[in-house]
Amino acid sequence: WLVQWKLYYLCPYLPIYSRNYFDLYKPGLVDWVESPGFGSAAYQTVMPWTFANLHWADTPVGGEMRYHVSGDVSTINPFKASWVYEVTILNRMYDALYVYNPYTHDIVPWVATHWEIEPWKLPDNSTGMILWIWLRNDVTWQDGDPVTAEDIKWNFDFINSTQAPEYTPIISPIYQGCEVVHDYLLKIYINGTGFFKAQEFLGSALVYPRQVWEPFWGDYTGASSYKPWTEAGPNGLPTKLYGTGPWILEYWDEVSTAKINKNLNYWARLASSSSAAGVLGALRVVGREATDNTPKIYGTRGIEIQLLNIDPFEQKTVEYYVELVDKNGASWYIYGSPDSPNTANLDPIDPEILTPTIKDWDKIPVGPVTVKLYVRFSGETDFSVKNQITAYYIPGDVNCDEKVDMIDLWRVAKDFGVTGVDPGVLTTDVNCDGKVDMIDLWSVAKQFGKQ
Repeated sequence: WLVQWKLYYLCPYLPIYSRNYFDLYKPGLVDWVESPGFGSAAYQTVMPWTFANLHWADTPVGGEMRYHVSGDVSTINPFKASWVYEVTILNRMYDALYVYNPYTHDIVPWVATHWEIEPWKLPDNSTGMILWIWLRNDVTWQDGDPVTAEDIKWNFDFINSTQAPEYTPIISPIYQGCEVVHDYLLKIYINGTGFFKAQEFLGSALVYPRQVWEPFWGDYTGASSYKPWTEAGPNGLPTKLYGTGPWILEYWDEVSTAKINKNLNYWARLASSSSAAGVLGALRVVGREATDNTPKIYGTRGIEIQLLNIDPFEQKTVEYYVELVDKNGASWYIYGSPDSPNTANLDPIDPEILTPTIKDWDKIPVGPVTVKLYVRFSGETDFSVKNQITAYYIPGDVNCDEKVDMIDLWRVAKDFGVTGVDPGVLTTDVNCDGKVDMIDLWSVAKQFGKQ
């Protein structure tokens, strides 16, 4: 019971098996931000820190640097692009309603300043939820037009009208419409109570500026064949492929190179320095510096278990998931050859260090190279998930603070009378019978004072 909530609360990131992934930086680059378990060059819009901060030590403002996208890019049309290397380029131009703190992976308000969730009854009497989302009032599209709640509603409705292949499978099954309350507040109606799905589709809120994509409303063929990077944009923008993010596309040659320039009017321009970048006082992101002549593994993503706030090996959940990992699969096959100067290989002397492949390098291993199995953990805190698990199983500890007190009684009283919800959706539905009633109050009162 309450499986989804428990999973979200105790294990925000599912353990997976994936190939190892390395981020390398040359000496002299500063303010790259390493996020445990994700590396320092995560392609997601919600992990923008390195791309927003990175610069050469001797040129804190201005200058150029090259980033190797190690795979084919067949399109950067956001209607069709789905491959990670295509999205890596696109996401530099986009912004998000929320972002992740790179060190704790906590959700941080971004374009959205605040959100709330409440239950909602669908016409068929099933339970859904309403997302109330408040927006900043100082965010603009890169053409200078303000971003309002109407823009976000239009994005969701446009995706539905065109059946955009990248987003429709996420949005259509649960999106029931959107209501603009005022310029910076909207209500999104969702069919069901799956928070993960809702969180996922919010990433498409600021992809399609209406002033560019409105001619393609309901036109799947036209939208999928459109090349906005080939047309000059409004108000002096180089192209019509733009968003609200920190980088502006100058061009893509459709062969090997895309050039992006810093958006000088970006609402959250970071104060770059070799020591830190401040994000509007909401988050302090500390950068790092490459200090020697050998590119190192500054971030890895591979065989991982990511749990927040844990005492790792006293936590039975961790031990369980470690056993699920395919340890025999912990091998990294060398890709590339002496003729591929942009790839990297394990150093045969120190296998935890990468060296660039250069044309006359003769130390390329043959076959698979076995690497260590890393179980990586995110965050450091005195808060113990072991205690949290114990607390969770105290019946009546509604807010999971390791004790049953007046706050728990107040929460049940606040939801008293709610009926028809899916069992376990509300933590105040203590006995998971789909309603909050006297039995739930009695369950809390019976445990009152326990901790």
